[in-house]
Amino acid sequence: MFYDPEKDEYTCHNGKQLKVTRITHKTSSTGYRSEITVYECDNCQDCPVKTKCTKAKGNRQMHVLSNWNKKATAAPSPTPPGVMKP
Repeated sequence: MFYDPEKDEYTCHNGKQLKVTRITHKTSSTGYRSEITVYECDNCQDCPVKTKCTKAKGNRQMHVLSNWNKKATAAPSPTPPGVMKP
């Protein structure tokens, strides 16, 4: 897969584009919030490399972790990064 940051889309090995279909958010049990961008190809039906690309019955999807944010309520560390407490 090749990524084009200007268009925010991937191009598969068969030359088809996977475009953003949705963005989801999840929060882990420890309070970290992640944003997942889902990219999907429009039509993989007659693709000659589909069996090498995906096991899905439908079109190829990619779930890409866009960011990972600490929960907003977390207190900042009193010790600067890289400095051990005495």
